[in-house]
Formats: sequence, structure tokens, C-alpha cells
Amino acid sequence: MPDKKDSPGSGRGSKKKGGKNRTASDLSEKEAPEAVVGTAPAASSATAPAVVPATAPAAPATAVAVPPPPAPVKTDKKADDGDWWWKCTRCRNKKSFAKVVCLECPKGKQFLCHKCCALEHDWDGNQRFHSVEAIHPKQTTFLLSALLDAFLLPMTIFFVIRQTGIPEGYNDGIDVCPIVDRFREALFSFDAGVSLYTKHYFYFGCNLEDGYIRLWLDAFVRCIATDTDSIILLVLTALKAYAFHTFIIKKLFVPVGVFFEAIVSTLFYFGTTMLPDVDSWRIARPFRHLLTKAVDKIQPKAKRLPKTLPRSRPMFQFEDYFKYRYGRIPRQYNWFRETASNRLTAFSRVVFCIPVVVRVCVMFLAMTGLPFRWFFEAIAQVVVPDNFWNSPNINFSQVTKDGYSGVMLESFAMGVVNFVASKAMTWVPHITNHIVAKSPPLVLWIVGILWPHVKFLHECLWDNYIYLVFFTVFMVRWTFRFLYKRVKDRQQGQFNKLAEDGQDFTEFQCKMKWLPHGNVANVASNPW
Repeated sequence: MPDKKDSPGSGRGSKKKGGKNRTASDLSEKEAPEAVVGTAPAASSATAPAVVPATAPAAPATAVAVPPPPAPVKTDKKADDGDWWWKCTRCRNKKSFAKVVCLECPKGKQFLCHKCCALEHDWDGNQRFHSVEAIHPKQTTFLLSALLDAFLLPMTIFFVIRQTGIPEGYNDGIDVCPIVDRFREALFSFDAGVSLYTKHYFYFGCNLEDGYIRLWLDAFVRCIATDTDSIILLVLTALKAYAFHTFIIKKLFVPVGVFFEAIVSTLFYFGTTMLPDVDSWRIARPFRHLLTKAVDKIQPKAKRLPKTLPRSRPMFQFEDYFKYRYGRIPRQYNWFRETASNRLTAFSRVVFCIPVVVRVCVMFLAMTGLPFRWFFEAIAQVVVPDNFWNSPNINFSQVTKDGYSGVMLESFAMGVVNFVASKAMTWVPHITNHIVAKSPPLVLWIVGILWPHVKFLHECLWDNYIYLVFFTVFMVRWTFRFLYKRVKDRQQGQFNKLAEDGQDFTEFQCKMKWLPHGNVANVASNPW
């Protein structure tokens, strides 16, 4: 990208007041674009041919002064030094890093490198006045903000679990629906008549919530503490829990949780930006590398809110000033809201899948003799609080396995599986004859009618080489598709060679005003 000497501000002092008697160097300096992408700018005054005075003799026609070729541009390796954690969304090169952020570009196209920013915000385009901020070359790693962003929801759930226990009436089959009960109590305190009139509307929601809560309680009581779980019980509670997760958790609790977590994360982010980062902690200096890697695992760099510098473009008027100056807060809130929405949606799905996976592992994989139940029980001894193990609302010795939906069905299923596994090959002919003997006469009559026709059709296809024709058509079709792909790939390869030969380019120049270069030293001179 061009330096500051290529900006229009450096050539304004060379313009003479006469306006007409200007040299070529004055003209080239005035018309040089602010940020040029494409062909190189016009030659500077140092390399331009000198203006011949009027008294000098005319040069011969054959003597043409050719300017020397421009010196190769030296790239400064320090220009790319910095914490560039975001990729340019416009470059085809996946290794191109974003240096600026456009606040008004569409979502997903806001991170740009300097070249793509100049192309996207060309002075002759409609987006030339977008608010573009340079990404700060030194991105601080806030350990506290990353920890809060990653562990706020799990710690909240863990705190709620520590404050609750096994509800009363769980072992008696009473519906456990604390959320619906709170709504019912609030409605009854508001108006008893309305509560009694709408009482039957709460039954369905209470039943779904009971399935969601029992999915977790059964994972502890019947699967870990007593080993009395069954497949039928798991299937029924999982269906009701999935309905509650789809219609209540995702539609009601997730948006509310996203709102509060985004507010807390935004306020905490503003509070921690004034604190020292991990790199500047004296105590953590020996463990700086390990702490930085831990923060990167907790919160990936490309998912963080970028630290940016104020825009270079001056304000239109006071309304634009206040809109930009105080619009940073809602922009940062929207960033944290989107992050919280993705996290809470994924976390709610994980919360639904954890008890299902635990119960399936204990029931099915324990048949192999591996100590899976001991593994989950050891985890529960650490995670589950004492108010679950020593709950006065349940006696674990009274919890037994269901006789009909548990023991009988599982015994029948295991018997069938063992019988099929041991006797399948030897009993296949007997089973076939038994099916034929026990089949209804109508089925045998239909099969007896269709079988001669199927056999006759097979003989006709075989005798008339129809099978061979089908096979030939299949091979011709496969060969055609194979050759078609070969020709297509060969022509695509020829086009790729033409695209990479470096010829037949039509070059244009683009210019952008107020391109932010990320110079921290010039922030004090910013009009904001």
C-alpha cells in the first residue's frame, strides 16, 4: 500500500497560484490517488524529464529521452508484524489477513485487507463513505474476559444444580414441573378465577417439563445410583424431553439467556479492557505461553471481538459523530449476542444429549462387562452435590427396576437376540418352511400366481440377452461420464494455465480516501 508521501496532502504545497504554468511534476503530485491498487502511479518529479527552456536549441528528432525503469519496491517485513487473527473475506488467498474492519459492509464481509478495502470502497463507488476502522496491531489477551465468555453458562447451571435436589414426589409418579408451577402460582395470586378456568391448559406443558426433568433425574437415580434403568423408560422420557427442548428451551429460555449473557459480557468487556493483559502480568510471565495457549483453547482468536482504532474519515455532521461515537456499544453488544446465541444453542443441545448418552452407555455397553457404570458413578461422586445423594425425598432401596416394561421386555429382547445369533444359520430353512406353512392361504395364492411370471420374465431376459444389453448400456453410460469428466478436467486445466500466465490483463486504478493504516501514533490527531 502507498505510504504517506503518496497521499494528496503531500502535494498540495507545490501548486502555484498562477494555476496555468505548472510543471509535469506538479501535475503528477496533485493527481496522484490516495490509495492505488492496479498499475503503478505516475513517475515522481525526481524521474520526470526536465522541462526544456525556451532559449535552448531543439533536440534532434532521433534523440528520445527514455526514463530509467522504476526501482523495485522494497517490502517492509515489519509491515505484516502484528496480531492479525482474522482472515480477509474477499481475497481468494486464504492466507491473506484482514487489516481493517468495515462497520457498514454486510455481515460476513466486514474483515478486509488493505487492497480489498480499497477495491471495495473505491472513490467512484457508492461505498466510499463507509466507516472503516483499522485493526489494532497489538491485540491484548484478556484472560478474565475469555474465562467469563466460556464458563458463564456452565457455572450458572452448576450453581443451580448445587442449590436444588430431588423434588418431593419424584418416586411417587407425581409430575415434576417447577417452571409451570411458578406460572400457575403467579396466575393464581393475580386472579383465582382465571387460574381455575385456565388450569387445564397447563397440563400439557407440565407433562413435557416433567419428561425433561426426569430425563436428568433418572440418569442419576436409576442409572448411576441404583442401576434400575430400562429402555422403555428412556425412550418415553427422551421423546417428551425433546419436545420440551424444541418448543420451550430453544424458543423461550435461549433468547432470554442470550440477552442477559450479552449484557454481562459487554459490561465485563468494557471493564476488563482497562486491566493488564496476560502478556503484561509479572506473576504470569513464566507461564505466559501456557496461559496464552489456554485462552486460545477457551476462546479462539478468530472468534474474539477485534480491538480497533478510530476511523480516519471525519464526520459528516454532529449526527454522524454521535452515531459513530456511541454506536460502538450496540455494535459490541451485537457481537456478544451472536456469540452467546451460538454458544447457548449448542449448549442446550449438549444438555439434552448428555443424559441420553450416559444412560445408553450404562445400559448397553455394560453388557460387555466393561466398568462404564463405575466410571460415571465416580464422576457423579465429584459433580453431584450431597443434597442428591442424601435427599430426604427418596429412598434408594425402594427404587426397583420395572417388572413389565423393564425386566420382561429386556429379557425377551435378549432372548431373541441370543436365539438369532446362535441358531440363525441352522434354522433358516426351518423358519422358511414354518413361514410357508403358517402363512395365510391368500398370501400363498398370490405368491403362487406371481412366481411363474417372475421366473418366465427371468428366462426371457436371459435367453434374449437382455441382461447383456442392460450391462452394455450401463458400461457405455459409465464410459461416457468418465470421458466427459476427463475432457472437462483437461479443458479446466488449460484454462487454469491461461489464467496463471500473467498476460492479457486489463489494469485499472482505484483510489480510496481516508484508508486507515493502523498507525497507533496517529490516533491522537484523529478528528474523533
